[in-house]
Amino acid sequence: TGRIAAANQSAARIFGFDDPADMVGIDPLDHVAPEDRGRVAGIMPGDTLEEDTRRTIEFRAVRRDGATVWVGAVAARTE
Repeated sequence: TGRIAAANQSAARIFGFDDPADMVGIDPLDHVAPEDRGRVAGIMPGDTLEEDTRRTIEFRAVRRDGATVWVGAVAARTE
């Protein structure tokens, strides 16, 4: 679905969530800086839906408080 299916405490802290469960179901692109959104959106479908390559993607993320931070993320397909 392209939505977050699971998150850990480190991801929650980085993105400004109190609990990892609060991230489940959100669209991860909502937390990608506009400057990087197109690039990340172009990578995610191939990596997670078609090939499941699990490579690290580096991009600027937007925390819940609006702050921007650099992150390295690995997207993986879940079934």
